[in-house]
Parts: sequence; structure tokens; C-alpha cells
Amino acid sequence: MKFLPWAFKIILNIVFYIIYSIISLFLVWFLLTNIFNIGYDDANKVWYVVLVFILIITFIFRKFFYISLKNN
Repeated sequence: MKFLPWAFKIILNIVFYIIYSIISLFLVWFLLTNIFNIGYDDANKVWYVVLVFILIITFIFRKFFYISLKNN
């Protein structure tokens, strides 16, 4: 990845972001509906749980899939 052009690295970062955002949304949906049994009628609970899980999953995925724009 060191010798890739700068624009290509940005495009790859955007593609990776879209992929792990979709994965994290499916994980949160599975956790909410099957494990926590939170229905969508509890809007406040769903909102807070989704925010926390998406934030945690985003930090984990960014650690592994982020491509630095530096050349080192």
C-alpha cells in the first residue's frame, strides 16, 4: 500500500467504510432483535443501543481496515 496513489487510497478508505458500516448495521440489527429482544416500539432504547454499538464496531473496524495516506 506504500506506493499506491493518494486518490486511490482515499477511494479504498471510502469503500472499506461503506462495507464495515453495512456489516455493523447488520450486527446491531441481529443483536437488537435476537439477543436483547428490543422491539422497534421502544424508540429511545433502540437509538441509544444503536449509537453505542455502531461506535464500538466502527472503532474496531477502522483499526484493521484504515489505509494511511502517508507514504511510510
